Amino acid sequence: MHQVKDVMSVIGYKRLVILLLVAVLALAGCMCELIWYHGRERMDIRAVWNVIMEYERTRNSLSKMDVDDTVAYLDVITHASTNVRNRHLDMILEREKARVIQDIITDLRKKTGDDLSSDPEAWVKKYHLHRN
Repeated sequence: MHQVKDVMSVIGYKRLVILLLVAVLALAGCMCELIWYHGRERMDIRAVWNVIMEYERTRNSLSKMDVDDTVAYLDVITHASTNVRNRHLDMILEREKARVIQDIITDLRKKTGDDLSSDPEAWVKKYHLHRN
C-alpha cells in the first residue's frame, strides 16, 4: 500500500496559525474602525438634526422677538461655524442656515420697515452694534 506523506511539518502549521492570527487581528481592526466611523457619523447626524430643529424653533418664535433680540440672533447665526465631517451633511446644514438667515432678514424688514439688502452684516451693523 502506498503511504501519503505528511505535506506540512509542525513548523508549517505554526506559521499558518500565526498567519491566520494576523489576518484575524487585521479584520478585527477593520471592524473597530468601521464601528468608530459609524458612531461618529451618527453623532454628526444627531448634531445636524439638533441645529436644524433649533433653527426651526427660532423661525417659529421670530414674531415674539423684538428687533434687538432678532438682530442679536442674526449676528450669532451668521458667524456660527459648522464642524461636520460629512460633506453632504455640511451642505444640508449650510442650506438651512442660509434659509433661516433669509427668514430673519425678512422678519426684520417687516419689523423695521427698512430694506438693508440681504446681507446680514448690514443689519447687524445698523441695529446691533449701535447699542455698544
